[in-house]
Amino acid sequence: MKSLDEKLKVIICELKNKETKSKQVTFDNHLETFNDLIRKDKTRIESIVDTINKDEHLDFNKNTFKKMLHRARTSIKKQNIEQSILKESPLTRSETIQPELNNEPKTTTLTKREATNYTTEDWAKANVRQPALIKMLNNAGFSPTEINSWQCANEMQISKRMTETSIRERRKKNR
Repeated sequence: MKSLDEKLKVIICELKNKETKSKQVTFDNHLETFNDLIRKDKTRIESIVDTINKDEHLDFNKNTFKKMLHRARTSIKKQNIEQSILKESPLTRSETIQPELNNEPKTTTLTKREATNYTTEDWAKANVRQPALIKMLNNAGFSPTEINSWQCANEMQISKRMTETSIRERRKKNR
């Protein structure tokens, strides 16, 4: 079985490396190793901090270690939630344009919603980046191209317009 020094060797090297973006990135990348040490091997946090601090270039205390570990766990949870939202079967609005008769303006009617899989890049092109808003738009049946046609400046305006449109459509449907 490897000693604690051997298990943390790669992590310590990354923490010392000046090219590493930040210490938090190292924690994010090695979260599984830290979790294994703490949960499976029952290693105390103080032991891990002492091993990291053996190197003269690093200075961690227990609270700093705990905060960085907590941030890494939180960011992983957020990523998992975002991925699960995007994996759900999104719905979109399919619009049909009725032909013009006697120079009447074109109107749109709501038809059966079809399942599609829009990527985060599709929504990013429509200025939508918040996973919760993406989920609401998918569930309401909106598409990124429809959102783009609204020409809203930010996600707040998109959310407001989505609500207004949904209410308007429900009123039309009930008439």
